[in-house]
Amino acid sequence: MDASDSGKWTVLIIGIITGVVFVIDSSIMSVSITNLVMDLDTTASGVQFAIALYTLVMGSLLLLGGKLQDIMGRKKTFLIGTVLFAIGALITVISFNLIMVVLGWSVLEGIGAAMMLPAIIAYISKTYHGKERIWALGIFGATTAIAAASGPLVGGFLTTYFSWRVAFSVMVIVAVILWIYSRQLEETKPTATWSELDISGASTSFLGLLLLLIGIMFLDDPQNISWGIILVIFGLILLLIFYYIQKRRINSSKDPLVDVRLFQNRSFTLNNVIRLVTNVVVTGGMVFIFPIFVQQVMGFNAFMTGVTLLPATIGTLTFALLVSKFADYLKPRHLVTIGLSIQLMGIFVLLNTFSLKTSIWDLIPGIFLIGAGYGFTTTLLPNNILSSAPKERQNDASSIMETGSRVGQSMGTALIGTILLFGVFMSLPPALEDSGLAQLGVTENDAVQYVEKMQTENLSFPPEIQEKITRATDITISSSMNTAMYAMAILTLISIFTSLMVREEEMS
Repeated sequence: MDASDSGKWTVLIIGIITGVVFVIDSSIMSVSITNLVMDLDTTASGVQFAIALYTLVMGSLLLLGGKLQDIMGRKKTFLIGTVLFAIGALITVISFNLIMVVLGWSVLEGIGAAMMLPAIIAYISKTYHGKERIWALGIFGATTAIAAASGPLVGGFLTTYFSWRVAFSVMVIVAVILWIYSRQLEETKPTATWSELDISGASTSFLGLLLLLIGIMFLDDPQNISWGIILVIFGLILLLIFYYIQKRRINSSKDPLVDVRLFQNRSFTLNNVIRLVTNVVVTGGMVFIFPIFVQQVMGFNAFMTGVTLLPATIGTLTFALLVSKFADYLKPRHLVTIGLSIQLMGIFVLLNTFSLKTSIWDLIPGIFLIGAGYGFTTTLLPNNILSSAPKERQNDASSIMETGSRVGQSMGTALIGTILLFGVFMSLPPALEDSGLAQLGVTENDAVQYVEKMQTENLSFPPEIQEKITRATDITISSSMNTAMYAMAILTLISIFTSLMVREEEMS
Protein backbone atom coordinates (compact mmCIF):
# COMPACT_ATOMS: atom_id res chain seq x y z
CA MET A 1 0.00 0.00 0.00
CA ASP A 2 1.54 3.35 -1.02
CA ALA A 3 1.26 6.61 0.92
CA SER A 4 -1.63 7.77 -1.23
CA ASP A 5 -3.70 4.65 -0.51
CA SER A 6 -2.82 4.87 3.18
CA GLY A 7 -4.10 8.46 3.31
CA LYS A 8 -7.34 7.47 1.59
CA TRP A 9 -7.97 4.65 4.05
CA THR A 10 -7.23 6.99 6.97
CA VAL A 11 -9.90 9.41 5.77
CA LEU A 12 -12.46 6.65 5.21
CA ILE A 13 -11.83 4.95 8.57
CA ILE A 14 -12.15 8.28 10.40
CA GLY A 15 -15.36 8.96 8.46
CA ILE A 16 -16.82 5.56 9.38
CA ILE A 17 -15.98 5.96 13.08
CA THR A 18 -17.47 9.48 13.09
CA GLY A 19 -20.73 8.38 11.48
CA VAL A 20 -21.10 5.36 13.76
CA VAL A 21 -20.41 7.42 16.91
CA PHE A 22 -23.08 10.00 16.03
CA VAL A 23 -25.75 7.37 15.39
CA ILE A 24 -25.07 5.24 18.49
CA ASP A 25 -24.73 8.35 20.66
CA SER A 26 -28.26 9.44 19.67
CA SER A 27 -29.63 5.91 20.13
CA ILE A 28 -28.39 5.70 23.73
CA MET A 29 -30.49 8.68 24.77
CA SER A 30 -33.69 7.54 23.03
CA VAL A 31 -33.77 4.08 24.66
CA SER A 32 -32.70 5.31 28.11
CA ILE A 33 -35.56 7.72 28.87
CA THR A 34 -36.78 5.91 32.01
CA ASN A 35 -33.25 5.46 33.37
CA LEU A 36 -32.45 9.14 32.83
CA VAL A 37 -35.68 10.26 34.49
CA MET A 38 -34.95 8.08 37.51
CA ASP A 39 -31.22 8.78 37.90
CA LEU A 40 -31.39 12.54 37.28
CA ASP A 41 -34.70 13.13 39.10
CA THR A 42 -36.10 14.78 35.98
CA THR A 43 -39.19 14.30 33.79
CA ALA A 44 -40.10 12.80 30.43
CA SER A 45 -40.61 16.34 29.08
CA GLY A 46 -37.11 17.25 30.24
CA VAL A 47 -35.54 14.33 28.36
CA GLN A 48 -37.71 15.20 25.35
CA PHE A 49 -36.23 18.71 25.37
CA ALA A 50 -32.66 17.37 25.62
CA ILE A 51 -33.17 15.03 22.65
CA ALA A 52 -34.85 17.70 20.52
CA LEU A 53 -32.24 20.34 21.40
CA TYR A 54 -29.34 18.06 20.42
CA THR A 55 -30.59 17.59 16.86
CA LEU A 56 -31.58 21.27 16.68
CA VAL A 57 -28.12 22.49 17.71
CA MET A 58 -26.45 20.07 15.32
CA GLY A 59 -28.81 20.81 12.43
CA SER A 60 -28.92 24.59 12.76
CA LEU A 61 -25.12 24.86 13.01
CA LEU A 62 -24.19 22.46 10.19
CA LEU A 63 -24.00 25.31 7.68
CA LEU A 64 -21.86 27.35 10.06
CA GLY A 65 -19.65 24.31 10.66
CA GLY A 66 -19.10 24.01 6.93
CA LYS A 67 -18.10 27.68 6.67
CA LEU A 68 -15.61 27.35 9.55
CA GLN A 69 -13.53 24.98 7.40
CA ASP A 70 -12.87 27.85 5.01
CA ILE A 71 -11.76 30.12 7.87
CA MET A 72 -9.78 27.81 10.20
CA GLY A 73 -8.89 24.92 7.91
CA ARG A 74 -10.65 21.57 7.63
CA LYS A 75 -8.39 19.59 9.98
CA LYS A 76 -8.45 22.21 12.74
CA THR A 77 -12.24 22.46 12.50
CA PHE A 78 -12.62 18.68 12.78
CA LEU A 79 -10.19 18.39 15.71
CA ILE A 80 -11.87 21.21 17.67
CA GLY A 81 -15.23 19.58 17.00
CA THR A 82 -13.90 16.26 18.30
CA VAL A 83 -12.63 17.92 21.50
CA LEU A 84 -16.02 19.59 22.09
CA PHE A 85 -17.79 16.28 21.45
CA ALA A 86 -15.53 14.45 23.93
CA ILE A 87 -15.93 17.14 26.61
CA GLY A 88 -19.70 17.09 26.09
CA ALA A 89 -19.82 13.30 26.46
CA LEU A 90 -17.68 13.49 29.62
CA ILE A 91 -19.99 16.10 31.18
CA THR A 92 -22.92 13.82 30.32
CA VAL A 93 -21.23 10.89 32.09
CA ILE A 94 -20.75 12.85 35.34
CA SER A 95 -24.12 14.64 35.15
CA PHE A 96 -26.17 14.79 38.33
CA ASN A 97 -29.09 16.76 36.84
CA LEU A 98 -30.76 17.51 33.51
CA ILE A 99 -29.01 20.89 33.14
CA MET A 100 -25.64 19.15 32.89
CA VAL A 101 -27.00 16.71 30.30
CA VAL A 102 -28.37 19.60 28.24
CA LEU A 103 -25.03 21.44 28.46
CA GLY A 104 -22.88 18.40 27.75
CA TRP A 105 -24.95 16.27 25.38
CA SER A 106 -27.38 18.66 23.72
CA VAL A 107 -25.15 21.73 23.39
CA LEU A 108 -21.45 20.75 23.38
CA GLU A 109 -21.89 17.42 21.59
CA GLY A 110 -24.30 19.10 19.16
CA ILE A 111 -21.79 21.87 18.35
CA GLY A 112 -18.97 19.34 18.04
CA ALA A 113 -21.01 17.17 15.67
CA ALA A 114 -21.91 20.23 13.57
CA MET A 115 -18.19 20.94 13.12
CA MET A 116 -17.13 17.33 12.51
CA LEU A 117 -19.77 16.08 10.06
CA PRO A 118 -19.33 18.65 7.23
CA ALA A 119 -15.54 18.37 7.57
CA ILE A 120 -15.38 14.57 7.27
CA ILE A 121 -17.83 14.48 4.36
CA ALA A 122 -15.69 17.12 2.62
CA TYR A 123 -12.56 15.04 3.31
CA ILE A 124 -14.13 11.97 1.71
CA SER A 125 -15.43 13.96 -1.28
CA LYS A 126 -12.05 15.62 -1.91
CA THR A 127 -9.91 12.52 -1.26
CA TYR A 128 -11.81 10.16 -3.55
CA HIS A 129 -12.78 10.81 -7.16
CA GLY A 130 -15.06 9.26 -9.78
CA LYS A 131 -16.17 5.71 -9.03
CA GLU A 132 -13.93 5.61 -5.95
CA ARG A 133 -15.93 8.47 -4.44
CA ILE A 134 -19.21 6.64 -5.06
CA TRP A 135 -17.70 3.56 -3.41
CA ALA A 136 -16.35 5.52 -0.42
CA LEU A 137 -19.59 7.42 0.19
CA GLY A 138 -21.47 4.13 -0.21
CA ILE A 139 -19.31 2.49 2.47
CA PHE A 140 -19.80 5.52 4.72
CA GLY A 141 -23.59 5.38 4.24
CA ALA A 142 -23.77 1.60 4.67
CA THR A 143 -21.81 1.54 7.93
CA THR A 144 -23.93 4.40 9.28
CA ALA A 145 -27.05 2.43 8.36
CA ILE A 146 -25.70 -0.67 10.12
CA ALA A 147 -24.97 1.49 13.16
CA ALA A 148 -28.54 2.77 13.04
CA ALA A 149 -29.73 -0.85 13.09
CA SER A 150 -27.51 -1.88 15.99
CA GLY A 151 -27.51 1.45 17.86
CA PRO A 152 -30.71 0.93 19.89
CA LEU A 153 -29.59 -2.60 20.76
CA VAL A 154 -26.05 -1.57 21.75
CA GLY A 155 -27.28 1.45 23.69
CA GLY A 156 -30.08 -0.55 25.29
CA PHE A 157 -27.71 -3.38 26.26
CA LEU A 158 -25.18 -1.04 27.89
CA THR A 159 -27.90 0.92 29.69
CA THR A 160 -29.77 -2.15 30.95
CA TYR A 161 -26.87 -4.34 32.02
CA PHE A 162 -24.41 -1.62 33.02
CA SER A 163 -25.56 2.03 32.97
CA TRP A 164 -26.26 4.84 30.54
CA ARG A 165 -23.19 6.49 32.06
CA VAL A 166 -21.09 3.53 30.90
CA ALA A 167 -22.59 3.90 27.42
CA PHE A 168 -21.56 7.56 27.22
CA SER A 169 -18.15 6.70 28.71
CA VAL A 170 -17.58 4.56 25.63
CA MET A 171 -18.36 7.65 23.52
CA VAL A 172 -15.68 9.61 25.43
CA ILE A 173 -13.06 6.90 24.83
CA VAL A 174 -13.91 6.62 21.12
CA ALA A 175 -13.82 10.42 20.71
CA VAL A 176 -10.33 10.57 22.28
CA ILE A 177 -9.10 7.78 19.98
CA LEU A 178 -10.69 9.59 17.04
CA TRP A 179 -8.90 12.83 17.96
CA ILE A 180 -5.51 11.07 18.15
CA TYR A 181 -6.03 9.24 14.85
CA SER A 182 -7.36 12.36 13.09
CA ARG A 183 -4.09 14.22 13.61
CA GLN A 184 -2.89 12.30 10.53
CA LEU A 185 -5.33 14.21 8.31
CA GLU A 186 -3.93 16.81 5.93
CA GLU A 187 -4.75 20.43 6.69
CA THR A 188 -6.35 22.74 4.14
CA LYS A 189 -5.45 26.39 3.70
CA PRO A 190 -8.01 28.97 4.88
CA THR A 191 -9.83 30.62 1.98
CA ALA A 192 -11.96 33.08 3.98
CA THR A 193 -11.71 35.39 6.99
CA TRP A 194 -13.76 35.76 10.15
CA SER A 195 -15.21 39.02 8.85
CA GLU A 196 -16.89 37.09 6.03
CA LEU A 197 -18.77 34.83 8.44
CA ASP A 198 -22.52 35.46 8.54
CA ILE A 199 -22.88 35.78 12.32
CA SER A 200 -26.20 37.66 12.13
CA GLY A 201 -27.68 34.97 9.89
CA ALA A 202 -26.45 32.13 12.10
CA SER A 203 -27.76 33.85 15.25
CA THR A 204 -31.23 34.63 13.92
CA SER A 205 -31.70 31.16 12.42
CA PHE A 206 -30.62 29.39 15.61
CA LEU A 207 -32.67 31.61 17.93
CA GLY A 208 -35.69 31.36 15.64
CA LEU A 209 -35.56 27.57 15.60
CA LEU A 210 -34.91 27.44 19.36
CA LEU A 211 -37.95 29.61 20.14
CA LEU A 212 -40.02 27.49 17.74
CA LEU A 213 -38.88 24.31 19.51
CA ILE A 214 -39.56 25.62 23.03
CA GLY A 215 -42.89 27.09 21.94
CA ILE A 216 -44.06 23.76 20.52
CA MET A 217 -43.08 21.96 23.73
CA PHE A 218 -44.97 24.52 25.83
CA LEU A 219 -48.15 23.48 24.04
CA ASP A 220 -48.29 20.15 25.91
CA ASP A 221 -49.62 21.88 29.03
CA PRO A 222 -53.00 23.67 28.69
CA GLN A 223 -51.80 26.26 31.22
CA ASN A 224 -48.85 27.25 29.01
CA ILE A 225 -50.55 27.30 25.60
CA SER A 226 -50.59 31.12 25.36
CA TRP A 227 -46.86 31.29 26.08
CA GLY A 228 -46.25 28.52 23.57
CA ILE A 229 -48.10 30.39 20.82
CA ILE A 230 -46.17 33.61 21.59
CA LEU A 231 -42.82 31.80 21.40
CA VAL A 232 -43.78 30.10 18.12
CA ILE A 233 -44.76 33.48 16.61
CA PHE A 234 -41.49 35.11 17.69
CA GLY A 235 -39.57 32.11 16.34
CA LEU A 236 -41.25 32.43 12.95
CA ILE A 237 -40.55 36.19 12.90
CA LEU A 238 -36.84 35.54 13.52
CA LEU A 239 -36.76 32.94 10.73
CA LEU A 240 -38.37 35.50 8.39
CA ILE A 241 -35.68 38.02 9.40
CA PHE A 242 -33.06 35.33 8.66
CA TYR A 243 -34.52 34.91 5.16
CA TYR A 244 -34.22 38.64 4.44
CA ILE A 245 -30.66 38.73 5.84
CA GLN A 246 -29.70 36.01 3.36
CA LYS A 247 -31.37 37.86 0.46
CA ARG A 248 -29.55 41.06 1.41
CA ARG A 249 -26.17 39.28 1.48
CA ILE A 250 -26.82 37.77 -1.94
CA ASN A 251 -27.80 41.18 -3.36
CA SER A 252 -24.61 42.63 -1.86
CA SER A 253 -22.52 39.87 -3.52
CA LYS A 254 -21.61 38.42 -0.11
CA ASP A 255 -21.48 34.71 0.66
CA PRO A 256 -24.79 33.75 2.37
CA LEU A 257 -25.18 31.08 5.00
CA VAL A 258 -28.08 29.69 2.94
CA ASP A 259 -28.50 30.38 -0.77
CA VAL A 260 -32.24 31.09 -0.63
CA ARG A 261 -32.37 31.41 -4.44
CA LEU A 262 -32.47 27.62 -4.58
CA PHE A 263 -36.01 27.71 -3.18
CA GLN A 264 -37.17 29.35 -6.41
CA ASN A 265 -37.08 25.85 -7.88
CA ARG A 266 -40.45 24.26 -7.05
CA SER A 267 -39.18 20.67 -7.02
CA PHE A 268 -36.20 21.54 -4.80
CA THR A 269 -38.51 23.20 -2.27
CA LEU A 270 -41.19 20.50 -2.32
CA ASN A 271 -38.71 17.63 -1.98
CA ASN A 272 -37.07 19.37 0.99
CA VAL A 273 -40.50 19.86 2.59
CA ILE A 274 -41.25 16.15 2.12
CA ARG A 275 -37.92 15.16 3.69
CA LEU A 276 -38.42 17.50 6.64
CA VAL A 277 -41.99 16.34 7.33
CA THR A 278 -41.00 12.67 6.93
CA ASN A 279 -38.29 13.14 9.54
CA VAL A 280 -40.84 14.83 11.82
CA VAL A 281 -43.08 11.75 11.58
CA VAL A 282 -40.49 8.98 11.79
CA THR A 283 -38.19 10.59 14.36
CA GLY A 284 -41.08 11.80 16.51
CA GLY A 285 -42.49 8.28 16.54
CA MET A 286 -39.41 6.12 16.81
CA VAL A 287 -37.17 8.27 18.98
CA PHE A 288 -39.60 9.50 21.63
CA ILE A 289 -43.21 8.32 21.78
CA PHE A 290 -42.59 4.60 21.06
CA PRO A 291 -39.96 4.34 23.84
CA ILE A 292 -42.39 6.18 26.16
CA PHE A 293 -45.13 3.61 25.47
CA VAL A 294 -43.03 0.44 25.62
CA GLN A 295 -41.25 1.54 28.80
CA GLN A 296 -44.23 2.98 30.70
CA VAL A 297 -47.13 0.79 29.59
CA MET A 298 -45.42 -2.43 28.50
CA GLY A 299 -42.76 -2.21 31.22
CA PHE A 300 -39.81 -2.89 28.90
CA ASN A 301 -36.24 -1.99 29.83
CA ALA A 302 -33.82 -0.09 27.56
CA PHE A 303 -32.58 -3.24 25.80
CA MET A 304 -36.08 -4.51 25.00
CA THR A 305 -36.94 -1.01 23.77
CA GLY A 306 -34.12 -1.41 21.26
CA VAL A 307 -35.46 -4.83 20.27
CA THR A 308 -38.93 -3.34 19.73
CA LEU A 309 -37.54 -0.66 17.40
CA LEU A 310 -35.38 -3.13 15.45
CA PRO A 311 -38.10 -3.99 12.84
CA ALA A 312 -38.13 -0.34 11.73
CA THR A 313 -34.41 -0.41 11.00
CA ILE A 314 -34.68 -3.77 9.23
CA GLY A 315 -37.48 -2.33 7.09
CA THR A 316 -35.44 0.77 6.31
CA LEU A 317 -32.34 -1.20 5.27
CA THR A 318 -34.29 -3.76 3.24
CA PHE A 319 -36.31 -1.29 1.22
CA ALA A 320 -33.39 1.11 0.80
CA LEU A 321 -31.61 -1.72 -1.03
CA LEU A 322 -34.71 -2.70 -3.03
CA VAL A 323 -35.58 0.79 -4.28
CA SER A 324 -32.94 0.69 -7.03
CA LYS A 325 -34.74 -2.34 -8.53
CA PHE A 326 -37.84 -0.21 -9.13
CA ALA A 327 -35.97 2.85 -10.43
CA ASP A 328 -35.82 1.39 -13.95
CA TYR A 329 -39.61 1.16 -14.16
CA LEU A 330 -40.96 4.12 -12.20
CA LYS A 331 -40.07 7.81 -11.94
CA PRO A 332 -38.36 8.99 -8.73
CA ARG A 333 -41.29 11.15 -7.62
CA HIS A 334 -43.68 8.21 -8.04
CA LEU A 335 -41.38 6.01 -5.95
CA VAL A 336 -41.37 8.66 -3.21
CA THR A 337 -45.18 8.61 -3.24
CA ILE A 338 -45.12 4.80 -2.95
CA GLY A 339 -42.68 4.98 -0.04
CA LEU A 340 -44.84 7.50 1.79
CA SER A 341 -47.90 5.31 1.14
CA ILE A 342 -46.11 2.32 2.70
CA GLN A 343 -45.26 4.51 5.69
CA LEU A 344 -48.92 5.56 5.96
CA MET A 345 -49.96 1.91 5.78
CA GLY A 346 -47.70 1.16 8.75
CA ILE A 347 -49.29 3.99 10.74
CA PHE A 348 -52.78 2.70 9.94
CA VAL A 349 -51.77 -0.80 11.05
CA LEU A 350 -50.75 0.64 14.42
CA LEU A 351 -53.87 2.76 14.90
CA ASN A 352 -55.95 1.56 17.85
CA THR A 353 -53.45 -1.20 18.71
CA PHE A 354 -52.15 0.63 21.78
CA SER A 355 -53.72 -0.66 24.98
CA LEU A 356 -52.84 -2.36 28.25
CA LYS A 357 -52.85 -5.70 26.40
CA THR A 358 -50.50 -4.66 23.58
CA SER A 359 -47.65 -7.10 22.96
CA ILE A 360 -44.46 -6.71 20.97
CA TRP A 361 -45.99 -8.89 18.23
CA ASP A 362 -48.81 -6.36 17.79
CA LEU A 363 -46.28 -3.62 17.08
CA ILE A 364 -43.84 -5.40 14.75
CA PRO A 365 -45.87 -5.24 11.45
CA GLY A 366 -46.65 -1.53 11.72
CA ILE A 367 -43.17 -0.55 12.90
CA PHE A 368 -41.64 -2.57 10.05
CA LEU A 369 -43.85 -0.87 7.44
CA ILE A 370 -43.03 2.61 8.77
CA GLY A 371 -39.34 1.75 8.51
CA ALA A 372 -39.84 0.26 5.03
CA GLY A 373 -41.54 3.40 3.76
CA TYR A 374 -38.82 5.52 5.28
CA GLY A 375 -36.23 3.36 3.51
CA PHE A 376 -37.83 4.26 0.18
CA THR A 377 -38.02 7.99 0.82
CA THR A 378 -34.71 8.47 2.62
CA THR A 379 -32.90 6.81 -0.30
CA LEU A 380 -34.68 8.69 -3.09
CA LEU A 381 -35.15 12.20 -1.71
CA PRO A 382 -31.45 13.20 -1.53
CA ASN A 383 -31.05 12.46 -5.24
CA ASN A 384 -34.34 14.23 -6.06
CA ILE A 385 -33.24 17.30 -4.11
CA LEU A 386 -29.73 17.50 -5.55
CA SER A 387 -30.94 16.86 -9.11
CA SER A 388 -33.24 19.89 -8.72
CA ALA A 389 -30.28 22.21 -8.08
CA PRO A 390 -27.73 23.57 -10.60
CA LYS A 391 -24.33 21.83 -10.62
CA GLU A 392 -22.55 24.94 -9.35
CA ARG A 393 -24.82 25.02 -6.27
CA GLN A 394 -24.63 21.35 -5.29
CA ASN A 395 -22.74 22.07 -2.05
CA ASP A 396 -25.33 24.65 -0.98
CA ALA A 397 -28.16 22.28 -1.90
CA SER A 398 -26.59 19.44 0.09
CA SER A 399 -26.11 21.68 3.14
CA ILE A 400 -29.73 22.88 3.03
CA MET A 401 -30.93 19.29 2.68
CA GLU A 402 -28.96 18.03 5.69
CA THR A 403 -29.92 21.02 7.82
CA GLY A 404 -33.61 20.53 6.98
CA SER A 405 -33.35 16.85 7.82
CA ARG A 406 -31.85 17.49 11.27
CA VAL A 407 -34.32 20.29 12.01
CA GLY A 408 -37.13 17.91 11.03
CA GLN A 409 -35.82 15.33 13.49
CA SER A 410 -35.69 17.94 16.24
CA MET A 411 -39.17 19.29 15.54
CA GLY A 412 -40.49 15.73 15.28
CA THR A 413 -39.39 14.90 18.82
CA ALA A 414 -40.96 18.17 20.00
CA LEU A 415 -44.20 18.10 17.99
CA ILE A 416 -45.21 14.42 18.14
CA GLY A 417 -44.03 14.20 21.75
CA THR A 418 -46.07 17.29 22.64
CA ILE A 419 -49.19 15.82 21.02
CA LEU A 420 -48.73 12.66 23.10
CA LEU A 421 -48.19 14.49 26.39
CA PHE A 422 -50.99 16.99 25.71
CA GLY A 423 -53.36 14.07 25.12
CA VAL A 424 -52.23 12.44 28.36
CA PHE A 425 -52.68 15.58 30.45
CA MET A 426 -56.12 16.29 28.94
CA SER A 427 -57.30 12.70 29.49
CA LEU A 428 -56.13 12.33 33.09
CA PRO A 429 -58.96 14.27 34.87
CA PRO A 430 -61.82 12.18 33.39
CA ALA A 431 -59.75 9.00 33.88
CA LEU A 432 -59.36 9.80 37.58
CA GLU A 433 -63.10 10.43 37.89
CA ASP A 434 -64.10 7.25 36.03
CA SER A 435 -61.76 5.08 38.12
CA GLY A 436 -62.94 6.60 41.41
CA LEU A 437 -59.42 7.79 42.21
CA ALA A 438 -60.50 11.43 42.46
CA GLN A 439 -62.81 10.49 45.31
CA LEU A 440 -59.88 8.79 47.06
CA GLY A 441 -57.87 12.03 47.08
CA VAL A 442 -55.73 11.48 43.98
CA THR A 443 -55.34 14.84 42.23
CA GLU A 444 -54.57 15.65 38.62
CA ASN A 445 -51.15 16.96 39.68
CA ASP A 446 -50.39 13.61 41.35
CA ALA A 447 -51.16 11.73 38.14
CA VAL A 448 -49.28 14.20 35.91
CA GLN A 449 -46.20 13.92 38.12
CA TYR A 450 -46.46 10.12 37.99
CA VAL A 451 -46.50 10.16 34.17
CA GLU A 452 -43.70 12.73 33.91
CA LYS A 453 -41.57 10.61 36.24
CA MET A 454 -42.12 7.61 33.92
CA GLN A 455 -43.91 5.81 36.81
CA THR A 456 -40.58 5.48 38.65
CA GLU A 457 -41.64 7.53 41.69
CA ASN A 458 -44.05 6.08 44.25
CA LEU A 459 -46.82 8.41 45.36
CA SER A 460 -47.91 8.67 48.99
CA PHE A 461 -50.83 6.27 48.59
CA PRO A 462 -51.45 2.65 49.66
CA PRO A 463 -50.27 -0.04 47.18
CA GLU A 464 -53.80 -0.86 45.97
CA ILE A 465 -54.44 2.81 45.08
CA GLN A 466 -50.97 3.09 43.51
CA GLU A 467 -51.87 0.14 41.28
CA LYS A 468 -55.09 1.86 40.20
CA ILE A 469 -53.15 5.05 39.40
CA THR A 470 -50.74 3.04 37.24
CA ARG A 471 -53.65 1.48 35.37
CA ALA A 472 -55.37 4.85 34.85
CA THR A 473 -52.21 6.52 33.54
CA ASP A 474 -51.45 3.54 31.29
CA ILE A 475 -54.93 3.84 29.77
CA THR A 476 -54.46 7.56 29.07
CA ILE A 477 -51.02 6.97 27.52
CA SER A 478 -52.44 4.23 25.29
CA SER A 479 -55.30 6.49 24.19
CA SER A 480 -52.94 9.40 23.56
CA MET A 481 -50.63 7.15 21.50
CA ASN A 482 -53.52 6.63 19.10
CA THR A 483 -54.03 10.42 18.94
CA ALA A 484 -50.33 10.87 18.13
CA MET A 485 -50.60 8.21 15.42
CA TYR A 486 -53.48 10.13 13.82
CA ALA A 487 -51.25 13.22 13.79
CA MET A 488 -48.48 11.20 12.13
CA ALA A 489 -51.00 9.93 9.56
CA ILE A 490 -52.15 13.48 8.73
CA LEU A 491 -48.55 14.68 8.29
CA THR A 492 -47.78 11.68 6.06
CA LEU A 493 -50.87 12.45 3.95
CA ILE A 494 -49.61 16.02 3.54
CA SER A 495 -46.28 14.60 2.33
CA ILE A 496 -48.07 12.33 -0.15
CA PHE A 497 -50.06 15.22 -1.63
CA THR A 498 -46.87 17.31 -1.74
CA SER A 499 -45.06 14.55 -3.65
CA LEU A 500 -47.81 14.60 -6.28
CA MET A 501 -47.04 18.29 -6.96
CA VAL A 502 -43.36 17.69 -7.78
CA ARG A 503 -42.52 18.36 -11.43
CA GLU A 504 -40.26 15.79 -13.04
CA GLU A 505 -39.01 18.25 -15.67
CA GLU A 506 -37.42 20.42 -12.93
CA MET A 507 -35.22 17.49 -11.87
CA SER A 508 -32.26 16.86 -14.15
